[in-house]
Amino acid sequence: MESSNEPQVVISQTQKDNALSRLVYIANAGAGIGITLLVEGQVVYGDLMSGKDYCREMYECLISANGPKEVNELIAIGFKEMGEEYYSTEHLNEIPLNYLHLKNIAYLKGDGGTLIVNGSPLRVAIEKVSGFAVGRPS
Repeated sequence: MESSNEPQVVISQTQKDNALSRLVYIANAGAGIGITLLVEGQVVYGDLMSGKDYCREMYECLISANGPKEVNELIAIGFKEMGEEYYSTEHLNEIPLNYLHLKNIAYLKGDGGTLIVNGSPLRVAIEKVSGFAVGRPS
């Protein structure tokens, strides 16, 4: 058997977690589920929400945000249209399962405490989640 010092090509494919994708599908159907995620080394937890609800909350956040009203409205309308176009429960099986959406979010800090984020939901690419548990810390 010959020994080779040639570099080997390694093909890596990112595969979405089927269990997490199923939970996102259920959230898009309207079920709220508490979840704890490990996202690129950061622990974050919250309640899964549908993509449609995420877009509606982003619309509401942007409409009432400080700053130039015209700019806020333009961006907000984009979220409203995205919610209507991509997240219709009438076409639930066609909603792409690329992102999950959380409300009532908090991050675990290095000192063991939590950083609670009020007001704005969080959108996370499913492929960035390296681990999860159903439920939230108490």
